[in-house]
Amino acid sequence: MQVEASPTAAHIMTNIPGLRRRVEEMLTGILETAEEIRRLRGIDATTTDQPMRVHIGGYVISYLLDLDRRIAKVVFVEMVSREKANDGSTKAG
Repeated sequence: MQVEASPTAAHIMTNIPGLRRRVEEMLTGILETAEEIRRLRGIDATTTDQPMRVHIGGYVISYLLDLDRRIAKVVFVEMVSREKANDGSTKAG
């Protein structure tokens, strides 16, 4: 299993202490879970065309999964404003 990132997302994660490690841990777990669901349920989905999102710390991480290649790719990292974090309008994906 592998976690990749677009050049922009990689740059942002590198500049925020500990974020890349947290993102890699989270997406590795998501990828493992998706593979297990696929194996157990025979789900035919192999890739997603639309990014999914997960909230990690003060950031929303947009990512794509490719189960055939066993890759999660971070495509975008967005800082959550305090207002959004406090009113619960940011949803994990």
